[in-house]
Amino acid sequence: GRNQIEQALSLEPTFITLWIGNNDVLGYAASGGTSGTDAATQSLPTDIPTFTYLYNVVADAITDTSGYRKIAVANIPDVQIIPYFTTVGPKMAVGIQGLMSVDPRVQGLVFQRNGETVGTGLVTPDNLATGKVLITLTGGQITSLLGDTEGKYYASIGETPPAGIDVNMPFGFHPQNPWPDKYILDQDEIVVTQDATTAFNTVISDVVEKYDSWVLVDVNEFFNDLKAAEASTGGMIIDGIKFNTSFILGNTFSLDGVHPTTQGHGIIANEFISAINSEFSASIPRIDLSTLPSSIPLAKRNVASKSAFILKNCTWKDILL
Repeated sequence: GRNQIEQALSLEPTFITLWIGNNDVLGYAASGGTSGTDAATQSLPTDIPTFTYLYNVVADAITDTSGYRKIAVANIPDVQIIPYFTTVGPKMAVGIQGLMSVDPRVQGLVFQRNGETVGTGLVTPDNLATGKVLITLTGGQITSLLGDTEGKYYASIGETPPAGIDVNMPFGFHPQNPWPDKYILDQDEIVVTQDATTAFNTVISDVVEKYDSWVLVDVNEFFNDLKAAEASTGGMIIDGIKFNTSFILGNTFSLDGVHPTTQGHGIIANEFISAINSEFSASIPRIDLSTLPSSIPLAKRNVASKSAFILKNCTWKDILL
């Protein structure tokens, strides 16, 4: 019968870690900008006044006015760096570029903008490759249908094509059979996520400034630094392991392209530890990431013979099973 704050305070903690607000942006972004957490529209990130009010309610509730209870709080990373949004687009770009070289009718990926049925958006392979628009990881499931003229996309989702859609036109390459809005974050929607992330992080930073018993863990800055290191040297070397933002092979993000791996969680834990030690003169030992399990390998292991083989040309279902 208690909410999360009440349950936490019932334990009479001397220390609290807090990391909330990510899904206020991620819910909108992961849907390709088709849904969200905004109370009025349900199709945008949480509005700034609501986020500000609720975050401050939480802060006031958990803060000990004497300053005895310490609180470490993390901010919100940019969704543009997670492999959920960065994996599929560059691969599509290569395929579409090849098709354009043999079929001049193909001008790029034609997509639905928010609220459209017939697609008015057009993105070139260059813009796909460089992240000017972002294709969701779930969109990877339908990339094989690009150019289809038999209505396979709508058959795959069990829906009747809406009025205005002509499935005889090449899927993803014609305004009357465009790439679906829910699988793409276009330039305007990217700006929405950037603005929301910046505003939310300002709210979090302002709250931290109010209380001497709080410390900010700048997760956003860390992941931006990781992305910059990836661009310059291929990634960061931590405890002898290379980390970057690549899907699976980057060691940082797990199979859903959003949440960290075990080692990725170790990185975040060390960011908390570093901030806590610095702000509160603590001496918590950092985690040696090499002692943590690595990313899930794409292999099945024969326990009896202690041998392994790599799965090739298999589906995600094969891998997960």
